[in-house]
Amino acid sequence: MALVIALILIALAALGYFVVFPLMNQPAAEEPAAVAPLPESPALPTPENPAPEQPVVPTGGAVQHVSFFLTPADVIDSAVLSEVSLVGLKNSLTFDTAEVSILREINFSNTQGQSIAAATLASLIDSTTFAPSVMERFSADATFFTFTNMQGTWPGLVLEARDAASLPTLAMTTQSIEDGHSLTGYFLVDPGTPSMWKSGQAFGLATRYLSFTQPGAALNYGWVGTKLVVSASYDGLKAALGRLQ
Repeated sequence: MALVIALILIALAALGYFVVFPLMNQPAAEEPAAVAPLPESPALPTPENPAPEQPVVPTGGAVQHVSFFLTPADVIDSAVLSEVSLVGLKNSLTFDTAEVSILREINFSNTQGQSIAAATLASLIDSTTFAPSVMERFSADATFFTFTNMQGTWPGLVLEARDAASLPTLAMTTQSIEDGHSLTGYFLVDPGTPSMWKSGQAFGLATRYLSFTQPGAALNYGWVGTKLVVSASYDGLKAALGRLQ
């Protein structure tokens, strides 16, 4: 019996030495270092009524061309100006003759496909009469035409005043066409020597005209309502006026 008790005591002592004691002296486990949380991405505000997208506005003074002629011209053509200049304008036209008169409307555009604005077109022909300050009183669109008869091809232009109230001022301002500056921009060929400005009429409308020594060449201008018509030929002026009324 004493032997059994002794064996039990030895077993308990061994258990305490080899198991309990090492567990009591084991170093405490280190706690993992705290990791700072990542900042949350701020939520983007979502407006209840988002602003509508703004339309793209074309640059370069682009205009939507609509003819001023109430009755269409005999022929309607288009021409692209590779060079927006008086030279480029004249190079796109041909000085022809025709036994039967032809009124041709020509819609000019640049290489980007944009219609040439009235201010640009008029200034190419006569930058003195149609200065920027004058063209501000005209609409952005214009109607360009040529009249071809047995004597040649004669260009013309129709401009429209922005409002009737400006007509008296515009009528006086555009009289600067008579101030003696070069008028060759209105013609495809040399018109020759000018005479004197005179008063005339067409369809009962008052006009002014300047004849040249070149047969058929006569610069004419007149008003029909709010529209100014300028033509390098009297017959061309009448053909245009007849389609504006």
